[in-house]
Amino acid sequence: MPEEQQQRPWLQLPLPIFLWASAFFLRPIVFRGGCGTHPEHCEAKALSTVDQMALGHASVSWDFASNILQNSIGVALAFACFLPWLSKRDRTSLKRSLTLLVQNLVLIAWNGALIEIVRDIVQRPRPLVFTRPMEEGLSPMQFTSFYSGHTSFVALATMILALRFAKRAYRVPAILAALLFSGLVGTARVLGGRHFPSDVLFGALAGITIACIGLASQKNASRHAHHN
Repeated sequence: MPEEQQQRPWLQLPLPIFLWASAFFLRPIVFRGGCGTHPEHCEAKALSTVDQMALGHASVSWDFASNILQNSIGVALAFACFLPWLSKRDRTSLKRSLTLLVQNLVLIAWNGALIEIVRDIVQRPRPLVFTRPMEEGLSPMQFTSFYSGHTSFVALATMILALRFAKRAYRVPAILAALLFSGLVGTARVLGGRHFPSDVLFGALAGITIACIGLASQKNASRHAHHN
């Protein structure tokens, strides 16, 4: 990564945001017709035994809870970015906090872009489509089950909190807490009827992978910039 980008991490934001938005708005164009064209894709027998367990769940309360949990983690991550400034209250610490915020936004943007691109390619129907194929199976927005964006974001954000902000002595418990919280959100998405177990499992793995690779890349870039 060029030194200029390390000093100005916001320069890394436009590309993933562009890919994220493009994949989202292209969805109706690349949509392959859903159940109306491929009814076999919306039959329970097309699912694995584990994923069939998700059919019939549509709890509004669990769906709402998953949104609350996701938003809470987002707020916690944003707050953690400003801990350096809250502890010193000077221009240097403010710059450090803003840099942390933008660096995390870069990882979030790449995570979101990857989610939308994969959804456009896979076009997997959500669980509710299998129970109401004709009512729900013709909408492009209902073919975004793979993979879970909520779970992926929470896994990414909690892993960033554990690896970037937790003290070394508490690193392992923080990682375990991140995994447990991601599992809770994934379970809520399944019980809310929004995703299959395989969707949330892959989403968690994707979020964790992006967090680990992204943080390692940013750390190496920072070392390189300081040595120069």
